[in-house]
Amino acid sequence: MIIPVILSGGSGTRLWPVSREALPKPFMRLGGKSSLLQRALARSLPLAGNGHAAIVTNREYYFRTRDEVAALAGDGAHTARVTQLLEPQYRAGDRDRRAVGRIGRARRDAAGAARRPPDTG
Repeated sequence: MIIPVILSGGSGTRLWPVSREALPKPFMRLGGKSSLLQRALARSLPLAGNGHAAIVTNREYYFRTRDEVAALAGDGAHTARVTQLLEPQYRAGDRDRRAVGRIGRARRDAAGAARRPPDTG
């Protein structure tokens, strides 16, 4: 059984100025009447054997995401059970702390690899 997972969050900075925090990319309607989120959900539902999908979003977009899913179901073409998974709240500096952790792990891994004897197979 496949459960499609759609990532639908962010702060609206990658397509700026078209996409902004008030209107992030998943809710944009580019070249049609459906939002990008609705299109992604409609494309993924045929893959879901049981009609169940999951959308990862943040707390600020929970109700808007719910409305987008309801509007897609309201057109009668799609029926789905959608679970929303809320991503943890972003705090300033989280991204920096994760990057420093990755750099530290990479250095330890590289140092460990340099100390290992060569594989003579």
